[in-house]
Order: sequence, then C-alpha cells, then structure tokens
Amino acid sequence: MGRTFYPRASKYVEASDPHPEGTEYKVSVGDEDWEGRYHSVVKIQMMYNGKVAGRKSPSYPIASDDYARVASAISELLDQQKQSAEAVNIIPAAPSMRVAAEEYVALICKIPRGQITRNEDIEAYLCHKHHVKKVMIESFPYPPFDEEGQDIPYWRVVGTHGYISDDRMCSREGKTELLQKEGLQVEACGTGGKSLRVMDYKTHLADLNTLE
Repeated sequence: MGRTFYPRASKYVEASDPHPEGTEYKVSVGDEDWEGRYHSVVKIQMMYNGKVAGRKSPSYPIASDDYARVASAISELLDQQKQSAEAVNIIPAAPSMRVAAEEYVALICKIPRGQITRNEDIEAYLCHKHHVKKVMIESFPYPPFDEEGQDIPYWRVVGTHGYISDDRMCSREGKTELLQKEGLQVEACGTGGKSLRVMDYKTHLADLNTLE
C-alpha cells in the first residue's frame, strides 16, 4: 500500500550510542495518504546526517533513554495538536495549496552568494506568503539555468542541520566545491567523517522575507 506522509509538526530527538554520530529520531504528527484516504498519524523516522532513512524502522538502545525522550516528544506534539484543534473554533485552519515549481525555483535564484537555505525554510516562507498552513511544491525537471543563462544555485539549498547531500540537480561534491568558492566552510562529520556539513550553518541562513 503506497503511502505519502505530510507532517504538520515535527521534533528531532538526538539518538544515543551505539547509533552513529549525527543520528536523530524525527518525531512527527501529520496526515498520511492510505490509498486515497487521509489519516492522522504519529510517525517516527530515523535520520542520518540530516536525511530521513525512509525504509529503516527506529531502534532504541535499551541502555539509553532514547525511547523515553521520543515518547516525551510524541506527548508534546499531541498536546500541541490538541491545543490547535481547540483553537479551530476561534481561528479557522488555513488551507493547504500547491505551489508551482517555477515559484520554488525563482526563490532559490534569489538566495545571495555566500548564504544558504533549507527546504523547510522555503516551505515556511511560502506558507506565510500564501497564508496557508501547508504547501506542496510541484515537481518537474527543474531547469539548470535561469532566463539569463546563469546557473540556478541549487547548491545553496542544504539539509536540516546544514548537511550537504546529493540531489537531482547537484552532487554533494559539486555543492561542496561551489559553497567553498562562495566563502563557506565545510566540515567532515559523522562516523568516519563521511558526512559533510556547512560549519556554523545558522549564521549563513538567508532571511527569505527580505529577498527582493
């Protein structure tokens, strides 16, 4: 049964040893498509260096407090959802909408040299701009160049915690080289230093609300 999950809210819980460094549990509450019908669910996903391992079930080392911390995160999210549901009688929930891929690409083109953003930042910006609570960005073969023939800076979009990974438009190595040329420092991290991330990534995040 194919399922597509749309999180409404998420929390990230750091995983203990013997999980590799950079491992987290992504605890989410959201809506999941079960063959055309949506159901509200709690979902726990394993994250390695900022990337969700969709087919890997969460594992909690018995000697750790991981399970208790994940359970606490679930309780907090459910409490938040309950409070939001109670507020619906006062403030109607905003709708969701589908955003054209062209708008997504145009926003990436505005990210200044030497700055970065994350997909969650882009989604939050688009939600605020369109006065909705959830956006779904259309997918299509994104163009490599803008109307002036310049490279679209897909390399300036990084993972949740500044991690650099391959995507359809740019390899991890290519992103790293281009970010370094723009003055950002990249460090090796994770088990055996096999992962890469932008150092002090939060200081380099673009303020999407100020872009013209």
